[in-house]
Amino acid sequence: MRKFMYIMILASWANLYGDMVTTEYEVIDSFATEEIETRIERKDEEKYIYRGRTNLADRRGTLYTVTDPIALTANLDINSRKIVYDNTPVNFYIYTNYEKLINRYEILIYDTADTMRLRPIETISGERVVLNTPILWEGQDSKKEVAYVLRVYDEKGRYDETHPRTITFKDMTKVSETSITKEEDIKDAIYGQSNLAIQNIPLSGSKVRIYGKDLFDVKTVKIGGQAVEVDRSGDFIFETMSGAPKEIFDVELEYLNGKNELYPIEVENPENYEFLVGLADFYLGQNKVTGSDAILENGTDYQEDFFNTGRLAFYYKKIYDKYRITAQADTWSKEIKHMFTDFYERDKTELFRKIDRDYINFNYGDESFMYTDVNTEGKAYLRVDWDKSQVLWGSYETGFTGPKYAEYNRTLYGARGEYNSLETNDFGDSRYRIAAFGSKPDTTYQRDSFLGTGGSVYYLSERDIVVGSAKLTVELRNKETGRLIERATLTEGRDYQINELSGRVILEEPLSQGSFKLNSNSIIKDSPSGSYDYYLTVDYEYYDINLDLSNKVAGTTGRAWLTDNIGLGGTYIDESRDSEIGDYELKSVNAIVKKSAGTYLMGEYSESEGNQLVRDSNWYSYNGGYDFTEQPTIEVGKKGKAYYIEGGLALTDYYADLNPTDGFSFWYSEKEKGFSTGNEPSGLERKEYGLRGTFQWSDRVKLFAEASNYEEKSYEDDAVVATVDGTRTEKAVAVGGEYTFTERFRVGVEAKYEKNEENDSNLITLNNDDLENGEALLVGTKLSYDFTPDTEVYTKLQATTWKDDEYETNNMVSLGTVTQITESLKLHAEGGTGSRGQAADVRMNYQYNPDHEIYLGYLLDNEDGRESAVTFGQKFAFTDRTKLYQENQFVNDDTEQGILQTYGVDYEYNDRLTLGVIYQNGNVDIEEGSVDRNSVSTILRYDSPKFYSKHRLEFGKDTGAQSSNTWGTINKLKWIPTPEYTLFGEANYVLGRGDMGLDEDDPEDEDSKYYEFGLGLAYRPIWDDRLNVITKYAYIYDDGPRSQLNAEFSQKAHVLSLEGIYDLTKKLSLASKYAIRKEEMKPYAQNEWFESTLDLFAVRATYEIIHKWDAFGEYHWLRDITSDDITHGAIVGLYREVGNNLQVGVGYNFTDFTDDLTDLDYQAKGWYVNLIGKF
Repeated sequence: MRKFMYIMILASWANLYGDMVTTEYEVIDSFATEEIETRIERKDEEKYIYRGRTNLADRRGTLYTVTDPIALTANLDINSRKIVYDNTPVNFYIYTNYEKLINRYEILIYDTADTMRLRPIETISGERVVLNTPILWEGQDSKKEVAYVLRVYDEKGRYDETHPRTITFKDMTKVSETSITKEEDIKDAIYGQSNLAIQNIPLSGSKVRIYGKDLFDVKTVKIGGQAVEVDRSGDFIFETMSGAPKEIFDVELEYLNGKNELYPIEVENPENYEFLVGLADFYLGQNKVTGSDAILENGTDYQEDFFNTGRLAFYYKKIYDKYRITAQADTWSKEIKHMFTDFYERDKTELFRKIDRDYINFNYGDESFMYTDVNTEGKAYLRVDWDKSQVLWGSYETGFTGPKYAEYNRTLYGARGEYNSLETNDFGDSRYRIAAFGSKPDTTYQRDSFLGTGGSVYYLSERDIVVGSAKLTVELRNKETGRLIERATLTEGRDYQINELSGRVILEEPLSQGSFKLNSNSIIKDSPSGSYDYYLTVDYEYYDINLDLSNKVAGTTGRAWLTDNIGLGGTYIDESRDSEIGDYELKSVNAIVKKSAGTYLMGEYSESEGNQLVRDSNWYSYNGGYDFTEQPTIEVGKKGKAYYIEGGLALTDYYADLNPTDGFSFWYSEKEKGFSTGNEPSGLERKEYGLRGTFQWSDRVKLFAEASNYEEKSYEDDAVVATVDGTRTEKAVAVGGEYTFTERFRVGVEAKYEKNEENDSNLITLNNDDLENGEALLVGTKLSYDFTPDTEVYTKLQATTWKDDEYETNNMVSLGTVTQITESLKLHAEGGTGSRGQAADVRMNYQYNPDHEIYLGYLLDNEDGRESAVTFGQKFAFTDRTKLYQENQFVNDDTEQGILQTYGVDYEYNDRLTLGVIYQNGNVDIEEGSVDRNSVSTILRYDSPKFYSKHRLEFGKDTGAQSSNTWGTINKLKWIPTPEYTLFGEANYVLGRGDMGLDEDDPEDEDSKYYEFGLGLAYRPIWDDRLNVITKYAYIYDDGPRSQLNAEFSQKAHVLSLEGIYDLTKKLSLASKYAIRKEEMKPYAQNEWFESTLDLFAVRATYEIIHKWDAFGEYHWLRDITSDDITHGAIVGLYREVGNNLQVGVGYNFTDFTDDLTDLDYQAKGWYVNLIGKF
């Protein structure tokens, strides 16, 4: 290898090492194998500073760095043991990658009863964040459970904060060594992770990663004083932020033999970073045609006037001061006048990206790979980030999520901008925030709601949804009225996994009522199974061929904090649609006065015209997505208003000695039947108001009271284009309290007055039950006893002490327990019987170890008819390389009975081979008969330096009373048997058939079929690197679903090609190519296929005349074997490089066409100009 060296004089680095003086600087170019070093004198001893990388002494490992000035992502997390025994000290561990920006930190510890986190029971403060080092807390007090958050501040007082985690304190008598979480597991669980809830500290500089490889003899590593863990393979990764133009990181290694070594590594951070790659290719010319030109009348290249094609493409990255710019565009090759059209056109091959997020293009047999840095479905992308603000053209989430009646959260393609001021109020909110977007969507907004089945697997009503568009929430609703009680947003990867092609969702935890810790002291229940149901709600986008692409949507939202305590905000949405579904408009304003998280007053006023969720886009499923019922939507063009007022008073804000849970809250909401948003689509006319209060009278006595009124009236239903009349009213007043006799024994009492009226059951939506008409006074009591600190057993009794003639008696007795049997095993069981029926709810979770969880659930409710479901499942890492999960659901209700089962396994055979399987099986009896349901998904991946292979398969099938099946698969491989040969291939397949209207023998069917197969071989001999040969075979069958691909013809074709290039001399290259294509096509409405076969042979010579001047000549033959037509011709050209970025070419071509069957011979001759720009 060649080596280049030069000497430079550098300024003193006294700011880094004080009296350090640079004497010599040796730079070795990228061809060198030795590390790049700078020799430094520090006092009387010689040291080295290593630029970027170094091999350790005696080749005992490698240290190297990677600097990324673009991808700045803040990571902050804190962790401890989930369960702590007796008075064992608590150790907290912090992880962050921007410790240099942190001036101080606080660990805020709260009683879990203080849900609004108003007053910490203790605060641990520190100035410097140190990784992998425990922070000790010994002040557990007498709390059974506490919550903690980490808050970090920069030098200007801005702070970031994490989501809360909890610690439960247990009796030491039940502890075993195996049940104590290891310190290493606590640190490993958050290393490289982020749990940020509030982020205000602006990031700057570059992200720096320091890697260590093969450090087998190293005991500990410190970088800049931060302790870094070395894994069993002798490797480590340390990530941080660096803002200085140059910075030296001291990597200190302590070996097992006690020896210490210091390796200073220098990292350069560009202040103004810029990267651009681009392509411009324009082809202009004119042909003169003689002979019969009828066959060419639709060919733009053969018209008498000018023809042209053009393509512009670029990718751009830049850092300028605090601004980070990312841009990309590709017009595709089209006529110049059409280059900037079709920016909303969808690529059909995106279908396969839904099967495999790591989609790899069918390549040319080399070692290239594809990395996507932009999120866009169209031709253009632009993003500018600075501080906490951003402007964007591409794909995005609108992110309009509140307060209550101003939700508009879609995934669109177009423009979006958001500004957040760096200045914040006392609650961490930006003083000023405004966001706006505009789009011309080619997707339809859909909402699916699922009744919680106690399981983890749910199927959407649509397949082939937009990647990344799904937004999942879990909602707790009143069983009788559907009123929303609580809502929790789920995060992909942490809370669920989704496959966009098959429309399948797998939750990390089974969906159960235990997903919420209700802030409720209520004892009396409306039915044996409780007063609430839990739902999974999924909002997403999917492609609809019937959508009018002239639709436009725009919106803006914002909030300004006039002071730290007073904020004003507003939202505006405008959707311009086609006349059939009508336009949609939403206007909303809101205001808030806030003293703390518990003391505030908020008001909102909203108006809408039209319906956000249109017909056929709002669905409900009671069995996990196997069956759906459409929900009503309002009529087109209807108008409505909505009001919302909410307030709270935390008494501890004014009387510090009171309990943080003492306070009052009230709410008032009203929605007219013509008002519509995504989370309020039904058209129901609703009114609700209420008041709630709690007060800790003494250490033993806690009081509570609540009064509420809920009304529903007639609603609009677009499906029947009519108003459905009816009313539902629910009034309730309850007072109660709890007295703690001892630490273990508690007694609660409640008295409740309720009055229910319903005169039309047609108002029922989702799974809401009928209201029990009448008026009554009920009393209830709850006796709780803690047999151990881990086990609570309770009984509830309620009785109807007075009622009118319409009210059905609601006497009931329940028995339940909540027990943490061990650190790993938790049981929650409750069963009740009464005058309205019986119910049982049993949930058991067993965390055998951090990687293995077993869960069991049983639900029984026979108030209106026997309904039961048993769920059993488990998820565990059988070994370090094997992860399994399995779930069974046994359902039995009025509409179906049967068993649904799910099995899955992910197996990492070694560092190179990974396998995975998911299988679902079930048999249910529905009204039409029995249906067997089966689906399977498999994955296999092998990755080594010489061989890569990845295969994924999706299959689903229903048989019996309903029959359908769907397939989807993607397969990629690349094999390098020797440095000279590379074999590469792909095989993709999609098929849908069955009761969805897919009949193979029906020309009007909607069969979804798309096959793609390719195999190639590349030959690049080492003995003569002047030769390159590639051969490829491809088979394509395109009969895609009409609803997705918007095409009129079916197509299938075989394509075989062989091409090679050989450098005869340094100036002369020869290339040749042969290809044959056998193709069949037919219109969708016909059965007959029309066949054609063509082959092509071409030879080309390129010669470098002098520097920057190239000439080429090419001759080609194109033959239609079916009709025995031949087209052949030659093209010659001369190209000149102008500077380093532009190539200009001129040339001449002629083409002869001969048809043995008809008199359609012609000759075409003409000139052309080709301009190519490269950046």
